[in-house]
Amino acid sequence: MINEKRKGNYDKLEDHHSYIQWIFPNSTRSRFNPDAEILSPKEAKIFMEDIEIANRLVCAYELMLDFYGMKLDRKTGKISRSENWNDRYILTLIEAPHNHLRITRIMHCLVETGFSRYSEKLSEFLLAEIAGNDEYKSVKTGIKTKETLNTYKPLDCLAKSPCRKFWAEFSTNQREVANSRTKLVARLNDVKDTIKKVEQKESIFFKVNGY
Repeated sequence: MINEKRKGNYDKLEDHHSYIQWIFPNSTRSRFNPDAEILSPKEAKIFMEDIEIANRLVCAYELMLDFYGMKLDRKTGKISRSENWNDRYILTLIEAPHNHLRITRIMHCLVETGFSRYSEKLSEFLLAEIAGNDEYKSVKTGIKTKETLNTYKPLDCLAKSPCRKFWAEFSTNQREVANSRTKLVARLNDVKDTIKKVEQKESIFFKVNGY
């Protein structure tokens, strides 16, 4: 399986560009790999109902998250930084912008195959890494202790990336793009209309694993 062969093989995952359309199919024709098949509504339904396919998709998702310097909590869908996140962020998200489009493809695939909760959590995580997470830290100053606001933005350089707005489309909690939603989705080849045609059920993966 590609997941077993490529896990941790970052150079191959970076340099080869044709695999991403095959392991994360969606309903949009790829401009970069026209030979890759698009995902039909019937096939999306099979992805949702076949546990073996669903498991493989989750493993592929974890493979790519590891590539980006992230890790997945399978139960909640929550994303966090992996131990090597700093180096991976630089190599994949800062120095190689084409990986932004890969993330968008992954999000599309997750939505269309019953993993919307995963897509939303990835969106929320990326936007937080761009805009910063506001966290209060206790700082001792003499006898007193005061709370200081700590905002860290490891991906703030992506704030103006076109993909940032696309990623926001996949988060139900991001309201700042509400007014321009139609325009943004149109730039994604009307994927919104296509997604509506897919029966929006959760993948069998969550039921089988008690999530």
